[in-house]
Amino acid sequence: MKKTMKIIMSGLLTITLLAGMTACGGNGQQKKETDSVQKSNNTEVNVQGNTEPSDNTEMAKEIDFYSSILKEEGCLAIAKEFEEKTGIKVNVHSYDSADFVQAFMVAANGGSPIDVMLLNGQDVRYFMKNNLIQEMDGKPGADRVNQGAVDQYTYNGKLYAIGSKGGNSSGIYANMDIINQYGGKAPENMEDLRELNAKLKADGLSLFAFGGGNKYMWPMWYFSCIGQTTDGKPIERTEEILTGKAKFTDADSVEAFQVLRTFAEEEMFQPGFNGTDSDGGKAVFVNGQAALFYGGTWEITGFLEAGMENLDLLPFPIIKEGAKSIQTGNASDGAWTIYSKIDPSRQSAAEAFIDYMTTDEVIEGFRTSDSADLRDYARVSCNPNVPLPEGTDKLTEKQMDFLETMTFTHPDWIYPPEITTALQDNLQALTGLQITAEEAAQEMQKVMDELLANGYDYNEVEQGN
Repeated sequence: MKKTMKIIMSGLLTITLLAGMTACGGNGQQKKETDSVQKSNNTEVNVQGNTEPSDNTEMAKEIDFYSSILKEEGCLAIAKEFEEKTGIKVNVHSYDSADFVQAFMVAANGGSPIDVMLLNGQDVRYFMKNNLIQEMDGKPGADRVNQGAVDQYTYNGKLYAIGSKGGNSSGIYANMDIINQYGGKAPENMEDLRELNAKLKADGLSLFAFGGGNKYMWPMWYFSCIGQTTDGKPIERTEEILTGKAKFTDADSVEAFQVLRTFAEEEMFQPGFNGTDSDGGKAVFVNGQAALFYGGTWEITGFLEAGMENLDLLPFPIIKEGAKSIQTGNASDGAWTIYSKIDPSRQSAAEAFIDYMTTDEVIEGFRTSDSADLRDYARVSCNPNVPLPEGTDKLTEKQMDFLETMTFTHPDWIYPPEITTALQDNLQALTGLQITAEEAAQEMQKVMDELLANGYDYNEVEQGN
């Protein structure tokens, strides 16, 4: 970590360890030292410079941290820094977002220690509904995020997670060098996409680069399409489907599925896209083999670091005549929370870790860290005291513009997990031309009908109430 990461906070305590102290003996000096250790163990670390008694609960020397947002590189850097400052060891468990829930359940069912979690925002509702996380009202860091992040993780009037980083949206990355070479006009609608695609294919290039082998990323395409086919009311229609008042087989949803099948039928993706993982799809774009890449604004840093300077970030093209391209996104892309079944002796240490991770100084320090993962994590923040730094790139400024005009969240943030998984699977099959749009809709509705028949109740928990 660079020096800027090693911020010395006023009054931060390092928990004293007496590794070589013997247990026997009875002189007064040894008793004094023992009393000193006991006092330190009964003190709660507070990164704002205060110490508070923790009801005689001994401060844990070790916690387990599970992350679906930061990669292992970033997690280890944080763990090292936190241990140096507090004496508390952090055991790191980092997983890709697509694998996190399964990995967590294996650990939980096996009785492994779980303390702090950095969740993908879309998983918070699932963890809350299954009583796997604590209420976070009044916990350290809860008062450091903007209102949008608070609302996003509030259910039935209770906060269950603390926004960990800035929000994200989705958009079309356009390689303007290629666009300028083939007409100079970024595509705005289906006609533009078809025209550019024909020119690119003639020279062996592709319109879209995408890692379709990572099924986790497919739903974004569908969400941008139903944003238009539902006349700008995708969340309202999604809630109607989840409550049994509408169906995936209704015309607006089928139309969205058909758009994506059309993209595949007309070979708008690079060859073999559904056998390519996320990194492979991005490599196609970075290497200049495709003009466009559809992804989240979290990709900005990676593309810039790959030397792609002449990029623009565009809204999703108009795929239905007369429709508007509306922006999907979230106020906070990830969230800190604490396991509901945490060992009580670890509670204070877990809160101290979240307290540390949400301070203004630490977030700003991440921006100049040696870890690319931490730099990207802190690039934008839901902490209003950490504004964009001077000299911010134009794509990040565009990201903030997108967030300000954002009109709906990602629908899979309110889906039950069974629907999310079914959508991922069916979109892969659909774009692989293995099923039709109607068949994809029927498969989705079959899963939804089973959920409703088994007592699923979307209204059991309502976000923000």
